[in-house]
Amino acid sequence: MIYKCKMRTDLHQESDHLLIVMKLCLCTFFVQLTTHQLWKKMNIEALNAHLRIHLFVDHSLNDKTAIDNRVVEIIHALQEVIEKSTS
Repeated sequence: MIYKCKMRTDLHQESDHLLIVMKLCLCTFFVQLTTHQLWKKMNIEALNAHLRIHLFVDHSLNDKTAIDNRVVEIIHALQEVIEKSTS
């Protein structure tokens, strides 16, 4: 973003060029890096073994809290198994 842009005639050095002074705002943004999974190199056996252990556990889902907790467990298990089987 340009804050100020003007000609500076007081800096004239007997040249046919006009000097221009600019003040810029150079802002930096932090971007969260995302990792890319190597799906073609996925170890299917490791994926299935991890899912058998972490996803197919008998839980009673009697209320909203139990359902929410189970959803969080499933998401965590899937993220973990993807990281393990694609690395």
